[in-house]
Amino acid sequence: MLTFKDRVVIVTGGANGIGRYIADEFRNQGAVVYEGSDIEELTNLIHNIEHKLYVKTINKLINKKF
Repeated sequence: MLTFKDRVVIVTGGANGIGRYIADEFRNQGAVVYEGSDIEELTNLIHNIEHKLYVKTINKLINKKF
Protein backbone atom coordinates (compact mmCIF):
# COMPACT_ATOMS: atom_id res chain seq x y z
CA MET A 1 0.00 0.00 0.00
CA LEU A 2 1.22 3.49 -0.86
CA THR A 3 2.11 5.56 2.19
CA PHE A 4 2.86 9.26 2.53
CA LYS A 5 4.33 9.16 6.04
CA ASP A 6 7.23 11.63 6.29
CA ARG A 7 6.90 12.50 2.58
CA VAL A 8 6.84 16.10 1.37
CA VAL A 9 3.74 17.07 -0.61
CA ILE A 10 3.02 20.39 -2.33
CA VAL A 11 -0.66 21.15 -2.84
CA THR A 12 -1.80 24.04 -5.01
CA GLY A 13 -5.02 25.71 -3.96
CA GLY A 14 -4.90 24.09 -0.53
CA ALA A 15 -6.72 26.95 1.18
CA ASN A 16 -10.23 25.74 0.33
CA GLY A 17 -12.35 23.33 -1.67
CA ILE A 18 -10.83 20.23 -3.21
CA GLY A 19 -7.28 21.44 -2.55
CA ARG A 20 -8.06 21.78 1.16
CA TYR A 21 -9.53 18.28 1.28
CA ILE A 22 -6.49 16.82 -0.50
CA ALA A 23 -4.06 18.66 1.81
CA ASP A 24 -5.94 17.41 4.88
CA GLU A 25 -5.90 13.82 3.59
CA PHE A 26 -2.14 13.94 3.03
CA ARG A 27 -1.68 15.32 6.55
CA ASN A 28 -3.86 12.53 7.95
CA GLN A 29 -1.52 10.04 6.29
CA GLY A 30 1.53 11.63 7.93
CA ALA A 31 2.82 13.75 5.05
CA VAL A 32 4.50 17.12 5.47
CA VAL A 33 2.23 19.38 3.42
CA TYR A 34 3.16 22.70 1.86
CA GLU A 35 0.35 24.73 0.35
CA GLY A 36 0.34 27.57 -2.14
CA SER A 37 -2.28 29.38 -4.16
CA ASP A 38 -0.33 31.53 -6.59
CA ILE A 39 2.93 31.27 -8.49
CA GLU A 40 4.83 33.59 -6.14
CA GLU A 41 3.75 31.65 -3.08
CA LEU A 42 4.64 28.33 -4.70
CA THR A 43 8.03 29.65 -5.86
CA ASN A 44 8.83 30.72 -2.28
CA LEU A 45 7.77 27.29 -0.99
CA ILE A 46 10.06 25.53 -3.44
CA HIS A 47 13.01 27.76 -2.50
CA ASN A 48 12.40 27.11 1.21
CA ILE A 49 12.24 23.34 0.64
CA GLU A 50 15.41 23.43 -1.46
CA HIS A 51 17.18 25.39 1.28
CA LYS A 52 16.11 22.91 3.98
CA LEU A 53 17.32 19.99 1.87
CA TYR A 54 20.63 21.76 1.21
CA VAL A 55 21.18 22.44 4.92
CA LYS A 56 20.25 18.86 5.81
CA THR A 57 22.73 17.50 3.23
CA ILE A 58 25.52 19.81 4.44
CA ASN A 59 24.90 18.78 8.06
CA LYS A 60 25.11 15.11 7.11
CA LEU A 61 28.41 15.71 5.33
CA ILE A 62 29.84 17.66 8.27
CA ASN A 63 28.87 14.94 10.74
CA LYS A 64 30.07 12.08 8.53
CA LYS A 65 33.15 10.34 9.79
CA PHE A 66 35.73 9.63 7.15
